Amino acid sequence: MLAGHSEGAVVVSVMARDGAVTDGVVLLAAPSVGILSVMREQVPAMRPPDDRGAIEVDLDSAIAAIRAGQPIPEELRKREGIGGLALMPPDGLRYMRECDATDPAAAIADYAGPVLIVHGGRDPNLGTHHAERLRAARGSRPTAVTIFPELQHMLKVLPPGVTGQEAFALQGKTDPRVAEAIVAWVGRLPGAGQLRSGRR
Repeated sequence: MLAGHSEGAVVVSVMARDGAVTDGVVLLAAPSVGILSVMREQVPAMRPPDDRGAIEVDLDSAIAAIRAGQPIPEELRKREGIGGLALMPPDGLRYMRECDATDPAAAIADYAGPVLIVHGGRDPNLGTHHAERLRAARGSRPTAVTIFPELQHMLKVLPPGVTGQEAFALQGKTDPRVAEAIVAWVGRLPGAGQLRSGRR
């Protein structure tokens, strides 16, 4: 099995699409769009409502420059809204551009084997619309989706009232139901008895 969390889910989707030998793929808190589009969703959402309009404009300009292979304009680097992108060296920005060029939904759509999508319903970084887009991209290919309504991005139970970066950085263990859901899904796959006996 291949399993990946967040951007790691994009990596295993590409591996599976490109022919890695696997009996199935598990996508945990997976994005359905490139990394710069994810940032475009995340950064304004973590700011006070009054700041969001200006931040969105600055972020759009910075992302457009990165995608065009150009440096972020100096005046944008001084603004708070573009976050860590302002501090990245040219090699880091090139890496972001190359990662962003991968469409996660298209990658997993091209994998013929079974896929399990696991997502937290209180993920402040990647809303459940990402799980829905990935599911839709799969079409009629074998796909299961498990949403845990109270889990955040790291698949931990998010207490009421915890939001933003505090929600993302929540301490504690991953909810054991996630592992249980994966084990149950693997057990239902064709040839699961061979998998349990150590065929791979």
